[in-house]
Parts: sequence; C-alpha cells; structure tokens
Amino acid sequence: MATYKIGNKVTGIIRSFCAGKLGEMTMDYNNQPYALLKDIDVSLTFAETSSTPQQGQKTVLGYNTDIIQSVTINNVKLTDKILSLIYKKNTQEPLFSKREEYTSDENGKIYLNVPEKIYQVFVYDDEGILEKAFGEYDSDELIVEKPASEYIIYYSYKGSKSYALEKPDNFYVTIDFEALGNENDGTQDMCIHIEKCLLRINKNMYFTSNNSNAIDLTAQVIYTGADYITIK
Repeated sequence: MATYKIGNKVTGIIRSFCAGKLGEMTMDYNNQPYALLKDIDVSLTFAETSSTPQQGQKTVLGYNTDIIQSVTINNVKLTDKILSLIYKKNTQEPLFSKREEYTSDENGKIYLNVPEKIYQVFVYDDEGILEKAFGEYDSDELIVEKPASEYIIYYSYKGSKSYALEKPDNFYVTIDFEALGNENDGTQDMCIHIEKCLLRINKNMYFTSNNSNAIDLTAQVIYTGADYITIK
C-alpha cells in the first residue's frame, strides 16, 4: 500500500467555469485557463455532517460525510487579471497622486518632471510652509520664492488604469492546484481539482517586503460532486 504526503510547493490555475465573460476577458471555452498563480499557500476547509443514532448508551448506526466548503489561497500576486476578478473597474476619472522633492536654482526656478497637465498641486518650502497651490498646472517650470532651496511638491495626474475597491459581478471559476508531494518518500506530482467556486477577498491587501502587492483569496466552493485529488 502506497503512502502519500502532500507537499508545500503549490501552483494554481484559475479557469473559466463556462464560456463567456471572466474579468475583462472573453473566454471561448469551458475550463479555459485564465490566470496562473505561482508561489502560493493553499488550505482546504471541509464541512462535516455526522449522525450516530443510539439506543440507550449504545451506538447502533454511524453516518459521516465531509464536503469541501472553501479554499484559502494565500500570497496571490496582484496582476491585471486578478484585479479584474476582485474589483470593479473605476468608471470615474482616476487620479494618480504623487509627492516629489525638488531643489530650486539660483533664480528660484524649479524644472518639473511631470505629465503635461497636473492637478491639485501644493508646493511646500524647506520649512514645511505652503507657498503655492494650484487647481491645475500645465507648465514644466515653476517659479518659487526661495532660490537654491529644497521644496516638496504634491500633485495628481490622470491615471491610465484604475479599479474601484468594490467587488464586481460574481464570476464562477474552476481552479486546479498542482502540488509537489511524496509517494513512499519519493517525489510525486499531485493535482487538486475544484470544479466550481466563487472568489472573494479573504483579507485586506498587504504591502510588505516579503509579500509585495499580494492578497489572500477565498474560493467559496459550490457543490457539484466533481471535486477531486489526482495522483500521477
């Protein structure tokens, strides 16, 4: 009898459950691959139902069943495809906010390295005092009061891509996990198949040195009776 151990090296494949719209893409086929998830951590949660009818203190029957309920996927890197699944596209005018440090020349001029037009512009001098403010500014030069001095300029410009931090319409997906495990202490590939599920955000975004631009997802499993693990 073979002994199996499920390893901790997991790759996920998000697929379309059925042909049609998925994120910002149109999928032509059922089960068509949509996104690849690398270097992730995965855990499965099962719902247990059991019954043990008794006569007095004696158990006369036993019934137990486990159904997969959800899948938690940790350390999912943020990509356009993942963002399109979990957030709505921003239909309002998207602004990108920035802060930059400049040094004025001997004539009190600052040469800006900014887009053609910027908005909500605030100019602070080296003492942290607001010197100038503009609703819009469309020049690459700025005259300030202090020559050869440090300045901080806050501004915004129109972004090219933006997402509203709201969940979009529900998308049903299929997920396969490729895991590297062991059979009788020898390396063996394994595949876990989740037929139909709904993705939702499990936690807030986190931005750290170890997990840059990553999120955790929960795949809420819709019962189909077609979820399985395959070895070899």
